[in-house]
Amino acid sequence: MEIENKLRIFSAADTQQNIANMHALCDKIIADRVAHPQPDSVDLLNPMLEGVDSQTGQKMSHENVRFNMCTFLVIWFVPCAFSVR
Repeated sequence: MEIENKLRIFSAADTQQNIANMHALCDKIIADRVAHPQPDSVDLLNPMLEGVDSQTGQKMSHENVRFNMCTFLVIWFVPCAFSVR
């Protein structure tokens, strides 16, 4: 049981580091797009950064865009990972 607890601690630390790395990568992508807009780009990043909520008139925060990017990455990773079996 003791070794299982130690492995969980290492695994949790790895998971937290992986999440931090994914957030950092998304933040860099967002910062690059904000610094160098690509209005003709047909991707989900433009609508997330430029779209305005019809009820509030507000744009999504960059943090919220980051969380959505991570969600999309995970959503697309799972089917792709299982399709290469």
